[in-house]
Amino acid sequence: MVANESHLLYIGAVKTNIGHLAGAAGMAGLIKTVLAMKQGVIPPNRNYETPNPRIHWESRDFALLLNAVPWNAGSESGRVAGISSFGWSGTNSHVLLCDVEAFVTRMSRGGDRGKTSALMELRDKSPVCRSGDTVIPLSAATSSSLIDYAKVLATEIEKNDDQISAISQTLKAYRESLTHRAVVAGDRADDLVQALRELTDADVTDTRASRQRTPYGVFVFPGAGHDNQQSIRILYEAHPGFRQAIDQCVEAGRVLEPEVDVAAILGIRESEKDTSQSTLATHLLAFCAGYASAKMWEYDGITPDAVIGYSIGELSAAAWTGVFSIEDGVRLVCERARVLETASDGYMLVAAADYNRLSRIVSYPMGEVVIKAGPHATVVAGSEKMADEAESLIRKAGIAVSRLQTHLPMHSSIIGSEVGSELRQVCAKVSYRFPYTYLCGTFREMSEIEEDSR
Repeated sequence: MVANESHLLYIGAVKTNIGHLAGAAGMAGLIKTVLAMKQGVIPPNRNYETPNPRIHWESRDFALLLNAVPWNAGSESGRVAGISSFGWSGTNSHVLLCDVEAFVTRMSRGGDRGKTSALMELRDKSPVCRSGDTVIPLSAATSSSLIDYAKVLATEIEKNDDQISAISQTLKAYRESLTHRAVVAGDRADDLVQALRELTDADVTDTRASRQRTPYGVFVFPGAGHDNQQSIRILYEAHPGFRQAIDQCVEAGRVLEPEVDVAAILGIRESEKDTSQSTLATHLLAFCAGYASAKMWEYDGITPDAVIGYSIGELSAAAWTGVFSIEDGVRLVCERARVLETASDGYMLVAAADYNRLSRIVSYPMGEVVIKAGPHATVVAGSEKMADEAESLIRKAGIAVSRLQTHLPMHSSIIGSEVGSELRQVCAKVSYRFPYTYLCGTFREMSEIEEDSR
């Protein structure tokens, strides 16, 4: 929401520009607002047709923009925006933004010249890290020792200007982070050397105040449908850790699944065949993207205390934690997809209602509730011939519902009854080990899997 001079709130949504973003919604909402503030224009809401009847649109306190309007900073309050963007297992954003000039002006009128000067200096000196820049993180026990260390490192980079990527990787992944920290970035060795030699006490952050509580991190590996070839291609070209992991997957496919063009499925090699909609392709895409994303963070020295995954993401999590090798993982995903393709066609619907309410509306044989995605998001699956009836019944109950792009009733009893035995046989071929990171999930003894496969 954006406030203007007449105290009218303009409402906007990033979803109207680029659709549902799942885990990226919070960050996308923040980026859109910052860009609008920078350009001085409030963008319109695209594809708007029918107003929600539960909202009092006749109110004069807010409005939904259908055309772009100038966002002037002439008033005393300046440009102010409130953001509430909540991503599913991603970066959430619930903040107020205000342009710095208006904020500084108000502070200066209040007589706080010291803070005003500091804010202006911070604005002018804030580093901008561009795509392709090399990031050099620094840490030391004291501010003075960090500055001394920066000068030594500058000399080292000057002597080995062709090794800045290796130096950056070593500092990110293998050097312990001490209490006093700083960071410089640049796309050339000369830029990094200059930035390191110009480092002062003002550039150093003392993290001791924020280290009272040990942070706890969890990696969440999503299922199919969250990744695409373009995002994989961008990360493959930009990040060596991601590229190494994808190359592992491609090599595993070349050796163990020679008839599957893994590189083409992942979008890192062009192909005339369109396999993007097959079950094997979508599942392999999700598996490899999840595994490579975790490897990318690991490459940069960021590891979680625990991992969890859902659907195909459980297999990505298992591969990354060492439960089975990436070779076994690629083969398992491919063989699993082939078995699933032999199941009867079905449907999957996502409805904006809780599990209990939906369970009273849809029941076997029309369908079954298979996923509790959230307090107001539930997934139903069933036989294809019952799809229209189930969707119609849910809509008649006043619940928003959407059909998922799949021809398989995943996670339903149909899958278990028709191909469960074959899937257990596929799983029994894999060599399993204990995970080296805490892995959340439902576990079975290997003897049980072997017994089921007989």
